[in-house]
Order: sequence, then C-alpha cells, then structure tokens
Amino acid sequence: SNIGAALPLVTLRSLASDLKDQASVEDVSYGQDWVKTYSALMQAASKIGLWLIALLIAASTFVISNAVSSSIQQRRSEIEVLELVGASKNFIRAPFLVEGLCAGLFSGALALSLLAIGFSSLRQGLKTELSFLQLSHHLHFLSWGPCAIFLIVASLLGLLSAHLSLRRMNDGWAASRARQGGEF
Repeated sequence: SNIGAALPLVTLRSLASDLKDQASVEDVSYGQDWVKTYSALMQAASKIGLWLIALLIAASTFVISNAVSSSIQQRRSEIEVLELVGASKNFIRAPFLVEGLCAGLFSGALALSLLAIGFSSLRQGLKTELSFLQLSHHLHFLSWGPCAIFLIVASLLGLLSAHLSLRRMNDGWAASRARQGGEF
C-alpha cells in the first residue's frame, strides 16, 4: 500500500510491533533491511542537499557581488560626478541595489525554470520506463507558494550581495579616489 511509502522508519517499526502483538499475527515482515537502507540513503541525500544549497548560496552571493562591483568600476566616472554635485549616498547606491535585486530575481527564475524542465523530464522518464510502479501520478512540481518564496529569497539574496559589494562606497568615495589619482 501507499501508506508504507509515506511513513517514516520509526512509524513503520511501531506499526509492525503493534501488528505482531495481535494474537492472529505470527510474524510481520515489511522489508526491514530495504527500508533501513532506503532511510539511510534518504538521510544522506538530505544532508548532501543541504550542503549543496549552502554552497550554491555562497557562490551566487559571490557572483552577484562581483557583478555589482564590476558595474561600480564601469561607472566610476558617473559616480564621481554624482558625488561632486552633491548626490546622496543612497541616491548613488540605489541603482546598484536594484541591479542586485534583479540579478537575484532573474537567476532564481532561471533556476526554477531549469528545475521544472528537469522535473518534467524525470517524470516523463518514470512514466515510460517504470509505468508499472505508477510513480509519475504522485510526483508534482512545486506549487506557486514555494516558488514565490524561492523567488523572494533569491531577490533578497541578490540585494544582500549588492549591499555587500557597496559597503566600501561612502560619501565622496569616488571623488576622493580620483583626486588622489588612485584606482577603486
């Protein structure tokens, strides 16, 4: 039945123990070794997945931060002029923050799109190759809620990355560097 697939290992053990205690039941077998191996495999995959997520978050933060820093370098003369005419720090930083936010949003949307394509391909493969298991009917892609949360988090990660690359910029930063003849 489907119940065994959805229950955790502890619940299966408890259910087997309860059934074994009944007078009409001599022995209960539910593929204990297979279930233990499957449970251990799922726990390992979950831990690996969490490490991969952390690695991808760090990498995306680094990439977006470098992209915004590159954008700052390309626009240093504009930043210098804005500072010299008295533009506020927030006025100068706002376009870079929006750029980071958009980079996070677009990269999150691209990631979700690629994930949906991969999921669809996997589901189709399960439907054709393992049709006797009827797994494809039980697999569904993320609903709109988790997708929206993912896009919001990706956007905020882009915004945070941009903020991290802008932390060196202070009022008069570009103009003072230009007067000293230094590079940013």
